[in-house]
Amino acid sequence: MSTEDDREKRREESPEWHRARAKSFREHGFTKMAEEHEQIATAAANEIARRAWVTMRESSGRIDNLPPAWAYCSALRRASP
Repeated sequence: MSTEDDREKRREESPEWHRARAKSFREHGFTKMAEEHEQIATAAANEIARRAWVTMRESSGRIDNLPPAWAYCSALRRASP
């Protein structure tokens, strides 16, 4: 598998890609497929935030001093491209 294929696969797994697909499906009347892609986008965004949270927690003692909700939202913002 080439690096171009890898980039394409990563792009297709991104929350933004799934949200764009959902929008396109909805515009063309495919509401069920749109809902499925919106669910996938949400799950992908949550996984990105979880990974960012784990990374921040492992790399910095500062995260323990933050309120959990604020730290989670901060991790989510940092994980979003």
